[in-house]
Amino acid sequence: MTGSAKATVFIDNERVIVTEYRFAPGENTGWHRHGHDYVVVPLMDGKVKLLTKDGETFA
Repeated sequence: MTGSAKATVFIDNERVIVTEYRFAPGENTGWHRHGHDYVVVPLMDGKVKLLTKDGETFA
């Protein structure tokens, strides 16, 4: 799956990576793996669906 969400990296150093993702309705990040611990900070209301490699869905 190729992602269509727009990603902008603001900080990328040995301690932290800060990336902003902008999603229009129906857009996604595509399949990816998190190589670091991470925090998600929503800036507006909406719903996000997470799909695992095993087919499990979280909303």
